[in-house]
This record gives sequence, C-alpha cells and structure tokens, in this order.
Amino acid sequence: MTLERLFVLKTLGTELEQHPDLPVRVREVELGTIASKFHFPTLVSRVNDLFPGPLDCTEHMISFNSARNCLSHTRGIVTERHCNTPGKDKLVVKGRRSKLFFKRGDLEVPAEVGKPGPENAALMLGAEDFQIEFAVGQAIQLSLKQFLDILHTCLFLLMDINVKLGIQA
Repeated sequence: MTLERLFVLKTLGTELEQHPDLPVRVREVELGTIASKFHFPTLVSRVNDLFPGPLDCTEHMISFNSARNCLSHTRGIVTERHCNTPGKDKLVVKGRRSKLFFKRGDLEVPAEVGKPGPENAALMLGAEDFQIEFAVGQAIQLSLKQFLDILHTCLFLLMDINVKLGIQA
C-alpha cells in the first residue's frame, strides 16, 4: 500500500508541474486504481523509476512480498513457487536492522546490555543486513527478535522514502 501511495504522490506531483490545472482528486483516484493493478515487481520498478536512484530496501521489499505470498497462498508453508533462491530450495527473507557496537580502530565489538565495552572505544549505531531462511516444507514462524528485525527494515524503508521526498524527520 505504501508503494502504491508513493507512486500516486510522485506521479501526481510530476503531472502537476506540467499541468497546474489538473483535477487532482480525479487523477489521484485514477492513479490509485492503476497502481493497485500492478503486479508487485512492476510496482517496485515503476516507483524506483520516479527517483534518481532505487529505494535502498528494494531487495528487502521483494523478499517480504515472497514471504507474504507464501503466508497468503499456502498458509505459511514454504513451497517451491515461493522460493527466491537460484535452486528454488529456500525462501530467504532479507532485511536491515540497527546495530549497536563499540568501535576502536578496526575493532568492532557488539554492545551487550549490562556488559561494559572495550576501554576507550566509542559506542556506535549503525545498520547491518540480515537474512532469515526457510526451507521447502517449513512453516514461516518468526521469533520476537526476527519480527523486530523486520520492523526495523520497515523503518529503514520509511527513512529512505522520506529522504527521497525531501522530508526532514
């Protein structure tokens, strides 16, 4: 839904620059209908075409869609048709999560609650990509940590969209 709304917003903005008298409400409904009929890969491609560069989390969104299809069409049991690896043997959900760590020179040590970091090391906040793999026949079940990691990916996507739209958050 977010990508559909983004498609409408950016397309409408471009059209308004060329036709200031455009009936915005009518065109918004038309574009929303068009966007709702796109297959997901087409929607992602069309949204990415509206910006100078693709959304940073494009690959992650595509993997989320594969997992969504599995959850919707096979009740969360991974089948070959939902697998997104070259061998069609696994469904890999890709994401990006926050990473809190201590850094001193080239040394990076993950920060742990209640555990001091290395002496004279700076506490840093970064990001790292992750994957969750499900084999054919396996049910998609997430731990709380995995769920929160996926939620972080959505936040990274939101921040990327805000940056591309010039929104200061």
